Amino acid sequence: MDTNIRQDAYDQIKYNIVHFHYLPRQKVSEKSIAASLNLGRTPVREALIRIEREGLIEVVPQ
Repeated sequence: MDTNIRQDAYDQIKYNIVHFHYLPRQKVSEKSIAASLNLGRTPVREALIRIEREGLIEVVPQ
């Protein structure tokens, strides 16, 4: 997978979190994020795991 796509997913999702496009405690699905950013689910999933490790989000299994 292209590292640029992974990095773009990470950058866009983190930007949305930091700038409150996703509100605290808001539940958002991988699928909806992927659709809104016009990205595949795999780079979104990888970005979410990375952002969770940074402590910015909590990933809750469905």
